[in-house]
Amino acid sequence: MIKEKLLSSLAIIVIFEEWLWDSLTLAGQLLSRLLHLEKFDNWLLNASPKMALFTFLIPLIIVTPFNILALFFTDTRRNYRRHSVRNCCEVSWHIVNCTNFSSS
Repeated sequence: MIKEKLLSSLAIIVIFEEWLWDSLTLAGQLLSRLLHLEKFDNWLLNASPKMALFTFLIPLIIVTPFNILALFFTDTRRNYRRHSVRNCCEVSWHIVNCTNFSSS
């Protein structure tokens, strides 16, 4: 009984995720075209390794203070390690998605 409800819930979540993924992919491609990220991608391919690394560090430098502030505003009784890992994963996810949208 519980297994059937769980599987039904997971099926609904997967269907919603698939629909959302397609919509967000199209939105990301549109945003990529509007911001001319293909030119940036070509520039990044021809940039030196140090310049490319610096380019990827800029968003990280901008976002990190906000992540640290969010960490301090969370409940002090919670495990800080869990929050810092989550924030690192979120930043990594955003960087990977930005590169995926620009190459589409």
